[in-house]
Amino acid sequence: MKNNKTRKELKKILKDLTNEGLSCYSTTSGNWGYILIGDYFLYIQKNIHGLGWDFSLPYKPSQKNGAGCEALNEVTQTIDKKFIEGCLVAGLNHANRLGATLHNSPDEYLNNCWDKDNLKVIK
Repeated sequence: MKNNKTRKELKKILKDLTNEGLSCYSTTSGNWGYILIGDYFLYIQKNIHGLGWDFSLPYKPSQKNGAGCEALNEVTQTIDKKFIEGCLVAGLNHANRLGATLHNSPDEYLNNCWDKDNLKVIK
């Protein structure tokens, strides 16, 4: 379900991160997006309790590990490049503990992203 307040908030976060040099994508079909940092994407969506934002690291889907792992388990008010770098490290560490197989490249992930036709680059 689309919520205009959440959507505006998400677009501002992604725009601010773009201004810090990250590549960001929003979807036209809901209230989530993707942040490209290095060779990896982080998925962002509003926390189900409305207390902040959830971040996860997508990886190659498997029956054992699903398709992504949590990259943050705390609520924050400041979402900037440094924070996103910390989320990436946490997500990579968690994926490593799970034995998950990471995508070979950002393009591989985007080409196989279930919502790729609805993604819009934030400029």
